[in-house]
Amino acid sequence: MIIKSSRIPVSDTGAIAAYFAAEGENEEISWLQGSAAEIKLMGVTSKIAGRAFSVRHVIVAPGERLGGNELGPILDNVCAEYGVTKNMKDRITAVVHKKPREGAMGFEYHYHFAIPEMDAETGRVLDSKFTHMRNEKLSRLAELETGHEITPGRFNREVYDALTREHPDLDLSRYQKALEDASVAAGLDRADWKSFRAESSYTSTGHQVIKRKAKAAGVEADLSLPKIKSQMRKWASVRSPEQFIDHVLSNGYQLVPGKEAGIWRLHGHGHDLGSVDRLSGIKRHKINEFMEKKYDSTRTRIIDFTGDRDI
Repeated sequence: MIIKSSRIPVSDTGAIAAYFAAEGENEEISWLQGSAAEIKLMGVTSKIAGRAFSVRHVIVAPGERLGGNELGPILDNVCAEYGVTKNMKDRITAVVHKKPREGAMGFEYHYHFAIPEMDAETGRVLDSKFTHMRNEKLSRLAELETGHEITPGRFNREVYDALTREHPDLDLSRYQKALEDASVAAGLDRADWKSFRAESSYTSTGHQVIKRKAKAAGVEADLSLPKIKSQMRKWASVRSPEQFIDHVLSNGYQLVPGKEAGIWRLHGHGHDLGSVDRLSGIKRHKINEFMEKKYDSTRTRIIDFTGDRDI
C-alpha cells in the first residue's frame, strides 16, 4: 500500500480542486465527502490568514482490495500522525478514483483526501517534518492492520523502530519476515534485515515520459514503471541472480550496458526502463559478476533471448 502526502500552495488550490473532480485517466470518480468548492474554501481561508499552504493532499493507493470499514482507521492514523484537529477533520474532503488495471492486477480504486493545512479556529498548521519517512510508517501500519502484503521501503529501520515504540501491541512479525526475504534477495545476510533499503527505480516524471513516448510510438504494451518494478521484484524474490537474468531475457526484455561501468540497463519495447539492480533489488555487483562471466563485457552488446548481437 502506498500512502503519500504533499502540501498544496494557496495559489494551486483551484488546481487541486479541479484534479479531484477531473476524469483524466480515471474510469469513475465518486465524492465520499465534501466538494471541490470546499477545497477552494481552504485556499481562501489560508490566504486571508497569510499562510503559504492551503491543503494537505493525501493519497491512499492500496495494492489489494480495501474494505470501506478499513479506510476510516487509515485516515485516523494519518490525522493522528500530522496533528489534524477535530475542526480540521470535520472539513476533510474525500474522493475515490477508479482506474482500470490491466489483467485485473492490483486494486482498481485509490483515494484522495484534502485536509486543511490550517485550523481556521486556532490558526494552527499541520506538522510537515520528515513526511517521506512518516508516510512510509503509515503505509506499513496500514498493511499490518489490514493484512495486506508488506512492501519494504527506504526507511525500514526507522519505521520498524518507530512502530515498536508507538504501537507496542502490534505484531510486527510479518514486517520482519518481509524485510528478511528482501535482504536475502538483495544479497544481504538475513540477519541484516533492518539494513535493507529499497531504492526507487523511477520518478513520477520519468514514468510519464515513458508513457508519452510509448503512446506516440503506437506501443500498446503496458510500460508502467511501477508495474514493471513490481514484476521484476517478484521474479527476483524466487530466483538466484543467474536464474533471474535468464528469466528476464526469455520474457522478451533486453540488457544493455549503461554509461557507467558495471551497470546494466533494462530495455523493453524500445525503451530504457532503468537499471536492472534498482528495478529488481538484486545487488549491482551480483548482476555484473554474472554478466561478466557469461558475456564479453569489453564490447558493447545488446543481449536478448534470441542471442547476442554486436552494436
